[in-house]
Amino acid sequence: MQPAKETPQHLSLERKLKLHEARESIIGRLAADLPKSINLDTFLKVIVAELGQMMEVDRCDIIKLSPEGELVVSHEWRASDSVPSSINVHVPVDVATLSQYIDIKKPIRINDTSASTLDHKVRFFAKSLGTRSLLIVPVVLDEEVLGLIGLHQTRAPRVWTDEEVAFLVSI
Repeated sequence: MQPAKETPQHLSLERKLKLHEARESIIGRLAADLPKSINLDTFLKVIVAELGQMMEVDRCDIIKLSPEGELVVSHEWRASDSVPSSINVHVPVDVATLSQYIDIKKPIRINDTSASTLDHKVRFFAKSLGTRSLLIVPVVLDEEVLGLIGLHQTRAPRVWTDEEVAFLVSI
């Protein structure tokens, strides 16, 4: 019997198991540290590294909304030094205006950042970061977006599966 192959919208059973094992590992590591105080900076560095490796991406980052109304990349993990860095990138944004066009409380998938159907500003920004595919997952607490997790492919476009998105939302 041959193992199930991954298709653009379905993950193999082996890949699903790896994702769930990684999720349990993250939860286990966090639970072990709960009785002690958690250093937020260290915690976020661990999260981007674990998620980046688990999702087999080129770059994983944490994006925070600054008091000045900018999106700022505060933490990052890169698969190699050849992957362009996005650390400390600032993106001016009017969240109220943005919210009129997209629901920032839901994941955003861009399978191919060079697609002509995308706004030219999005294409330009993605190209400046070397991003070919992007998945943004919001971190939401009580209906408030605390930040965003960005997953980037830089070498080639990638189709983000429903299962991958659901998995990340579950974390």
